Amino acid sequence: MRMNTVEEIHIMIFSIMGTRLGVDMEQVFEIRELDQVEQKGFKAVYFHEKAPFRGKVVQYKAPKVLLIKDETSTGIIINQPENMINITIDDIQPLPPLLQSINKYPAIWGAAMINEEIVLLVDLYKLVEVNV
Repeated sequence: MRMNTVEEIHIMIFSIMGTRLGVDMEQVFEIRELDQVEQKGFKAVYFHEKAPFRGKVVQYKAPKVLLIKDETSTGIIINQPENMINITIDDIQPLPPLLQSINKYPAIWGAAMINEEIVLLVDLYKLVEVNV
């Protein structure tokens, strides 16, 4: 008898300016408070400085820092995570061709419909490579 195994990824969801975003927890080393990161001398940048929110005033109500696996001296500042869920690989949709053609941010690699809302999926390794 053959077992069907469904590949899943563990996603952490957060919002920036009303846009729902998700990151694969396999890329996250740990989540820290902003003041803890500053005290230890880590380099942390705000998510909106590395993504398409540039030039807009972005407020972070409860900032947290995602320290990235294999890049533990680098962190991305996000709003308080809202949820952590598992999604199947089949739930992930590629960006539509129109968005792919204008997407200057290769860190945004796909989308998933979660609780009737679109969540853009972000690759943290590609995000930290974006030149500010």
